[in-house]
Amino acid sequence: RMVAKQQADQRSIDRLDDLGRDLDYSPISPSTLREACRLWATARNSGNATSSKDALDGDVILAAQALELGAIVITSNRKHLSTYGVTARDWSEV
Repeated sequence: RMVAKQQADQRSIDRLDDLGRDLDYSPISPSTLREACRLWATARNSGNATSSKDALDGDVILAAQALELGAIVITSNRKHLSTYGVTARDWSEV
């Protein structure tokens, strides 16, 4: 059973590697993280936090990167990203 799980895990990693060869991606930079901190603090201080105070807010990191790249985010959760001024489209619109 453990071997089957490890094989399934490896297949998932292999698919992710294949995707990485087919798509361009931008690593998260220190400037992206600084922008994410600024967005996070602004949202939290204005009462518009998109996660609990104890949670790592992945939406704000994604938002910071999208803003830096001028990218449109395809998601099923446009509300959180719009909090940060990101252009987001629902999967069904693509």
